[in-house]
Amino acid sequence: MKLLRDTLLITLSMFILMWSFSNLPLQFETFNPIQNVLKDFDITDITFSQFKKEPKLDDKIVVVNIGKLDRGEIGQLLEKIAEQQPKVVGIDVFFKKLRDDKGDTLLQNGIKACKNVVFVSKLEGYNEKKQQYDTLTKSNAF
Repeated sequence: MKLLRDTLLITLSMFILMWSFSNLPLQFETFNPIQNVLKDFDITDITFSQFKKEPKLDDKIVVVNIGKLDRGEIGQLLEKIAEQQPKVVGIDVFFKKLRDDKGDTLLQNGIKACKNVVFVSKLEGYNEKKQQYDTLTKSNAF
């Protein structure tokens, strides 16, 4: 009797499980990345890409990644950049305050070696009523 009851319960549970899976909407599109990639592809893309000339890269603009250099190393790098006589140098690093004398001095010398240096600034304290910022914080490299 116990065996019959267990068998019926397992059979009934399996039918309920199969019925619940049959009612789930199957989304196979998410499992097919190739179809998603090729959805926005057209043969004319290949044709027009062959007619189009390669754009000429502008060698007048150079981006230098400073990575994790300290202030002294950035100053030395700026001196090397100044040797190439750039028209302008943009520094996208925010210096909050002076740190150590040696590093700050090297950074200042590198900045002075470059004739035209532009620093990053930070707008703070947006006022909703006036629709403007209250404070302009400048980078403190000196």
